[in-house]
Amino acid sequence: HSPQVGVTPNYSLGSLIGLADTLVLQEGGTFVPLAERLYAQAWQIDAGQARAGFLAGLAAWQDGRPDEAEQRWEAVIAALPPDDPQRAQVLDLMDTTRQAADGGQDAQP
Repeated sequence: HSPQVGVTPNYSLGSLIGLADTLVLQEGGTFVPLAERLYAQAWQIDAGQARAGFLAGLAAWQDGRPDEAEQRWEAVIAALPPDDPQRAQVLDLMDTTRQAADGGQDAQP
């Protein structure tokens, strides 16, 4: 895939993720489209960046696209080795997000 939003592939993953984190913090926890694209790009470059992949999905969820979020989360899980501790973390965050959406809890991932 080609780079998005004018970000060239030679930027470090930390820079992509850090910029996305800053954008979300600046918006009080709301995922702006640029942050979603940066998280997605970081995960696309390195599927081991499970947090970035999860957050790209969470951004889609927050934007009213739960099917896309679920697809992203399933892709993150599928890309991780079975013994990777990040698998359990992503699954827990997925459950927390679903429960919050169902009104079962007022939890934030």
